Amino acid sequence: MSRPSDLTEDAHSVADSALAERGQDLSDADRDLNDLLREAHELSATAVARLDRISAHIESTVQANPVGSPVEAREFSRLLLEGHREIIAIVEQARADAEAKAIALQALSDRYRPR
Repeated sequence: MSRPSDLTEDAHSVADSALAERGQDLSDADRDLNDLLREAHELSATAVARLDRISAHIESTVQANPVGSPVEAREFSRLLLEGHREIIAIVEQARADAEAKAIALQALSDRYRPR
C-alpha cells in the first residue's frame, strides 16, 4: 500500500509534467503568433510600398503636365487606368491576405484557451 507522501509526490509529479507540457505548448503558440504577426506586417508594408510607388509615379507624371495634346491625354488616361487596375489588384490581394491571417489567428487563439 502506498503511503500518503508517495501519493502527494506522484500528484506533484503529474502536475509538474502537465504544467511543463502546457508551458511548451504556450511557448510554441507564442512563436507561431510572432511569425503570423511578422508575416502580416510584411504583407501590409509591401502593399503600402506598392501603392506609394503608384502614387509617386502618377504624381510625377501630373507634375510633368502630360496633357498638352490629345495623344498625351490618351497616354495619361492609359497611365491612370493602369494605375487603377494595379491598385485594385493590390487591394484584392491585401484583402485575401488579411482574411487568411484572420483565419490563422482564430485557429491560433484556440491554442491559448485553457484545457
